[in-house]
Amino acid sequence: PRRVSAPATQSLLSYVASILQDAGIGDSASILVASFKVIATLIAASTVERFGRKKLLYFGSSLMLGALVALAVSFGSSSRGFAVVLLLAYIGGYQFSFGPITMLMVSEVFPLHIRGQAVAAAAQTNFLLNATIQFAVPVLERSIGLNGLFSIFAVTTTCRYGLTASPILYLGLRFSHI
Repeated sequence: PRRVSAPATQSLLSYVASILQDAGIGDSASILVASFKVIATLIAASTVERFGRKKLLYFGSSLMLGALVALAVSFGSSSRGFAVVLLLAYIGGYQFSFGPITMLMVSEVFPLHIRGQAVAAAAQTNFLLNATIQFAVPVLERSIGLNGLFSIFAVTTTCRYGLTASPILYLGLRFSHI
């Protein structure tokens, strides 16, 4: 599910530290983001079996979408502190759901005889899409601004939410049976 729209997430995450520095956090922004990501990932790892993948994906997508819509509407016009809270909510939503769960699901869905190659192909595709979007983000930011960029990410997160609701992903079927 992540392969359709999540590369935008990785691209945004790579710019968060500079956005937070612009918001006045200073040089500690990278440490703050990294620490927050580790904590959110540990929470996801410890709760995925209790709540299930789908619930965590819904929760994470909802948190990400809410934060992105609020950022798209308010970035630049609201307080810097509010923008920081929204960015951390977005990061938490991703790290709590799509970050760790995607690779877990990718490793489970492929038949054993092709699993290694399929996971490698999925990872390479993800890296290629990340690189493409990574180069596009500064161009888009200059042309449509951060509000527009957050709006685009909100649309892709809405698509991701729809993929989470897709019954095919959760029937327990493997690609070889679909």
